[in-house]
Amino acid sequence: MFHTGRTWRIAPAASAVDLAHKLTRDPWTANSGFELEGYLFLNDSTGHEGVQEYAVVKKPSEKGTSFVHVKSMTIGRRHFEKALDLIQKSINGEYDKSEWARLQGELAERPKLEPAFPSLGAFINHLKDFPDLRGGKVIPIPR
Repeated sequence: MFHTGRTWRIAPAASAVDLAHKLTRDPWTANSGFELEGYLFLNDSTGHEGVQEYAVVKKPSEKGTSFVHVKSMTIGRRHFEKALDLIQKSINGEYDKSEWARLQGELAERPKLEPAFPSLGAFINHLKDFPDLRGGKVIPIPR
């Protein structure tokens, strides 16, 4: 990860499809991150224009273990299929034991994370309004 001192605001992604839509439709601020199935997708870009870089970080599976940076991915707007493929491979663990992940290894310190929702109620409302249940319309995450 390039920005080790950054604090990311983490929002849940409902599915790999939901996350791929989010990453390819709109640019996200540099402190944006998403969580899906035990992985964090942290915006590691230097700016919010054009192509964005995301660090894929596997959360600890057990207490006392570390976060592991397993992949870095470059996502451009209108590259939905590529983004979906990278996300699915990430959450399926395909990068966990890769040479790249082995060389990057465990993060020296825990990433600084905070929730993207102001309250539990806002988060629950977001989950109730899951886009796949409403004809595929993507809901913007509050910033």
